Amino acid sequence: MHNSRFETLRELERLLVWLVNGPLAVVVKPLLQGLLWCHGRVERIPAPRLRALGKGLQWDVTVSVVPEGQCPGMSEALELERKLWAGHARYALPSLEHLAHSPVGLPRVQAFAAWVVGRWYLADGDDGERALQYLMLARSLHPARRWQPGQVVLECEALLRLERLDEARERLAITAETVAPCSEWYLASANLVRAEGGEDGRRLELLNAMLVRYGLQPLALREACAPLRLANLVGAEVAPLPVEPAATHALISVLMPCFGCADTVETAIRGLLAQTWPALEIVAVDDASDDATWPVLNRLAQEDARVRPVRHASNQGAYAARLTALEQAQGELITVHDADDWSHPEKLALQARALRKDPALKACMSSWCRVGEDLVVRMIGATPGKGYLRENESSLMFRRSLVEEIGAWDGVRAGADTEYIWRIRAAFGQQAVALVKPEVPLSFSLMHDTSLTRTGRTHVRTMFHGSRRIYREAQAWWHRTAGREAFRALPCEPGRRPFFAPPQLLEKAPAPVEVDLVVVADLGEASPEKGAVEASIRRQVMAKRVAVFHWRHYDSPAMQPICDLYQAMAANGTLTIIGPQDRVVTGQARVVGALMAQHRLDDYPAWQCERLVVEAAGLEAMTQEAFMAADAHLHQAFGIRPDWPEPGYQRREWSIGREAQA
Repeated sequence: MHNSRFETLRELERLLVWLVNGPLAVVVKPLLQGLLWCHGRVERIPAPRLRALGKGLQWDVTVSVVPEGQCPGMSEALELERKLWAGHARYALPSLEHLAHSPVGLPRVQAFAAWVVGRWYLADGDDGERALQYLMLARSLHPARRWQPGQVVLECEALLRLERLDEARERLAITAETVAPCSEWYLASANLVRAEGGEDGRRLELLNAMLVRYGLQPLALREACAPLRLANLVGAEVAPLPVEPAATHALISVLMPCFGCADTVETAIRGLLAQTWPALEIVAVDDASDDATWPVLNRLAQEDARVRPVRHASNQGAYAARLTALEQAQGELITVHDADDWSHPEKLALQARALRKDPALKACMSSWCRVGEDLVVRMIGATPGKGYLRENESSLMFRRSLVEEIGAWDGVRAGADTEYIWRIRAAFGQQAVALVKPEVPLSFSLMHDTSLTRTGRTHVRTMFHGSRRIYREAQAWWHRTAGREAFRALPCEPGRRPFFAPPQLLEKAPAPVEVDLVVVADLGEASPEKGAVEASIRRQVMAKRVAVFHWRHYDSPAMQPICDLYQAMAANGTLTIIGPQDRVVTGQARVVGALMAQHRLDDYPAWQCERLVVEAAGLEAMTQEAFMAADAHLHQAFGIRPDWPEPGYQRREWSIGREAQA
């Protein structure tokens, strides 16, 4: 694949860039525009977008031979992307691949489909070659993508995994010649230096070039002879930054939950003690660690009185530890910090000044990137694509008065950062939470394979299909319906929750959910059987312990939440919402609207079910093919054969045929 033809194409690409931006631009640009116009008018096929080749080249035309309404548009491609991550990958992935390779269609739409597929394979981690093929297809279909930071980062990430370092180096070089380097470029370049076995000094130069470009203090090694590692970072000795009188600084309370972090917490705390904002306290709560975390905290407290250690008698989770720290905090400004993060020396000052500058601002955040201990930058998030940087929800800083207005964090084990930020915005508007220097990371977070965002039942991907999504839908319903006064209900005592939270987020090792009946149906507003589902649930909840499992129709909107009615019933304890990560023990499961089961989901709960019954609702719309598929998928999901009703002679023939085949 890496022959002279490939190199020739690269040379042609460089030549085209030079022609459009060089001294011949006055002649070349009009000529290219005319060729594009003729190509689109005469050949009647999609013409590429070349706007990114030069600021003055503004021609952008797409002409398709496909009649209007028959060619998938961007909205259809976006919906396929949602379905891909929301539990229907076995159907959405082939559709996206087909769209990307289709001989006809809109180039932007096809490029987006290829981009989504490339991200999917890159996130999976087992097929870097296929990921790279689709990423390259995306930028060949839509040339403007090749200089977008996300495209560059993912291509380099795939090339590094495949150990094709020369191509990654050339890719970064071409990008730097075409557009001004951004944070993503510097981070990808530092990763490449590491992969090539380059010197730590060169990597540090790239990181400092990134910081200086955005007006931040550069970094240095704490121990000059030691390797570049997260634990060996410190602010460089440069000209003193302007410091305001100490009396003008509000006290910042940094809340730090700690569990089993004896190896990392000292790095985190020393990074905070080196902040340029002088007035701070670090309230570190040891959540009943079984290692040396507590002795380390006490030693640091003896060295610096700004460190105030507190200890839990039993493990309660990170957000419970934050709430304990909040009770002990004395500062006017409150922020949080994980025990395995390292923050730039100016991080707290930048965020505190943003709050002081705008009294109407309720909170602010900064950006971060995840790294290994050797400071190699890793991808963040469930769906890679925006590059290495992400909004750091754990950097939220706010005034103490905010707690009196809308309460504090929910006491769940994962996802409470997002809930609190959404609650602030629900109460005061989207503009109430600002981002401070979002284009550059102010924190490095150490990535662990055992962290809550990386483990099965609370994995970050469950925000699309699983426990985190159930929690997000429930909180969004509460934010929309409760009103600001009710927001002070959080944190709450166990058993008095204002909205539903899955067992996986309430307990470290939850017991199986035991109910009398589980109703399996599409619980969304767009469900064709919405009325039948509601009637079935209402019949049962008065006399039985009922749970519901949301099995979405493939044709329904992938991100549509379950109906408000079921959220309200779950909030008051009338029913339980089951997720794919739950274990369920029930005497009976009733399927309402079995048509949705013709498309199986990627994950199911671990069922222990005695009987599986299919209600008649919606069966009249089923073809024989749909019936056979639904029967097989229900059997796979529950491990037992479903009991079907007898809606008519034709349906009985299908059942007889199935039994004969068995």
